[in-house]
Amino acid sequence: MIAAVQSNMAASTPDLSGVEFATSADGLPVARIGDLVLAMVFSPSGFSYLGRAVAVRRPLAELTRADFIGHDGQIADEAEFRSRVAETAGHKRDLASLDRVRTRMSASTPWGGSQMAVIYSDGIVFHMTSGHGGLHLSADRNTKVHPLLRKDTPWYEEDCEWAIVAVTFPDLFTAYERSMAEKTVRNIWPDAWEMIHGCVLAEGESWAKDRRAFDQRHRNDFVVTSAILSGEHAGMIEVVAVVNSDRKPGNHRRRFLVPSEEYAGRGRFGFVINHARHVEYDGPSSFVGWESRGVGHDRPPHFERGESNRRSARDPAASRLFDAADCGARRKTGDDGEGLEPGAAPIGSSYLPSGARGLPHLRALGRTRHDRSQNGDE
Repeated sequence: MIAAVQSNMAASTPDLSGVEFATSADGLPVARIGDLVLAMVFSPSGFSYLGRAVAVRRPLAELTRADFIGHDGQIADEAEFRSRVAETAGHKRDLASLDRVRTRMSASTPWGGSQMAVIYSDGIVFHMTSGHGGLHLSADRNTKVHPLLRKDTPWYEEDCEWAIVAVTFPDLFTAYERSMAEKTVRNIWPDAWEMIHGCVLAEGESWAKDRRAFDQRHRNDFVVTSAILSGEHAGMIEVVAVVNSDRKPGNHRRRFLVPSEEYAGRGRFGFVINHARHVEYDGPSSFVGWESRGVGHDRPPHFERGESNRRSARDPAASRLFDAADCGARRKTGDDGEGLEPGAAPIGSSYLPSGARGLPHLRALGRTRHDRSQNGDE
């Protein structure tokens, strides 16, 4: 199935109509799409990423790095930058054609009182609250959801569950949203996806299925949960690892020393200890609060991530803190190796489709046709 997906992607031709390309005053590739300007920003670390500027009216050739904010995913080269620009432009065009109406209505949601609402259609309303949001379906609309994906409640939160609504009512979503929804369902609910589509997902096509296989394959192995650059052994990473099938706090924790270069190549689900190569360690620790304990070295460390970070902030020479839950995190859709894996961290939303995590609703993606007509733009 992977080959088929790649073939379909290769066959598509980006639509760059309405996009202005240029080079900024300091040499960045930039592009304007209406009131949004995107840039390929070069990091001092050697990689490039997508930055954005909103409501900047100056000529593109006058802009500089200081005009751009945000980090909407890494970009390999200028060709990928143009592809991201085309994706964003297409999403904005589709969004402008939809009859979504932004309004205010009194409603109690699972995340608090509604502060703003977007009516997608009769019986489908998105509610925003101070901290979260999601789509509400009427009883009739909820019966249209496939039984394998349908919830007992009519609320579908904005991080992942919005995708269930999008695949059920595709005409109410943009092409970009439909694409992200399909990937989200495939990555998070692979069993339901396979039964609905009548085919089996291969390795690499579903984050959740791959994670399940990893956990089964390494059920009895030690997997790293925390890591820090060793201040005692040059070129080594000091790690804390726990048996993968028994991750309760304090259970079977051990420390090991791992070569830095080897740890840098860790997989998406964590670093697996190889007892033939990685030495169990009970010497002085670079973790705050974990001193040498002799026979008691399997007890949990009495340190907090925040404490380790504070020490590093006070002492520039202190070891850099790594955390296995943060290192190498993937985007929620899991296909391009950027952003966050499902459940890794709060998701929120983004102005750009290319960096959007969760539902790219009006709070992030500009005005609907209704908004523009209200302002006299149409």
